[in-house]
Amino acid sequence: ERTREIGVLRAVGASTQSVRRLVVREGISVALIAWVLGAAASGPSGWALSSVVIRTVLSSNPTYEYSYWGLLAWLAVVVVIGVISSLAPAQRAALLTVRETLDYE
Repeated sequence: ERTREIGVLRAVGASTQSVRRLVVREGISVALIAWVLGAAASGPSGWALSSVVIRTVLSSNPTYEYSYWGLLAWLAVVVVIGVISSLAPAQRAALLTVRETLDYE
């Protein structure tokens, strides 16, 4: 999607490694933003769902405890997924030549 931008970076002297790093860092950034939004929504939605299920199935009052260790574990999982999912696009972007990227339409 950003072929021209990569072409301009390569034209001004960006190395293959720097283009690859740029794409992977952007993948990690997107993953972290998704994690923050998911973490913000997980507390209220977890409490609501557990309340409904426990009251419906067990007919008792629920006790809800938020797992901060689970939140940190998901942070690690999300970062790993962000890195892995951006490696192939990073490699493709790094292998493009300046001519290929600037001729792209």
